[in-house]
Amino acid sequence: AVVSTQSVPILLLCGFPSSIWEFHKSLPMLVKAGYTVVCPSMPAHGFTAPPRKPGVSPAVIACTYHKLMVRLGYSKYVIHGGDWGSLVKQHEEATSAAELEA
Repeated sequence: AVVSTQSVPILLLCGFPSSIWEFHKSLPMLVKAGYTVVCPSMPAHGFTAPPRKPGVSPAVIACTYHKLMVRLGYSKYVIHGGDWGSLVKQHEEATSAAELEA
């Protein structure tokens, strides 16, 4: 994570067939604009190994990323996703909303 003081957390999710590298030029600008950037690699994207177990869907990835954000101390955050990242984003928003309502 790239941290800025007084920041808004943003979870950046890449699409296919790209990787987190697509965001490397945007990171300094986002931090300067006041965001804390969290940019995990998507399973099997870029140089990341494919999942070892079957059944890793956008919903499962969304749950994993939501747990990551909560562990990092962010109960509320902004999400940006392209292509596959947008599918994960849709599930992530549903997961986050359900947890925040509970």
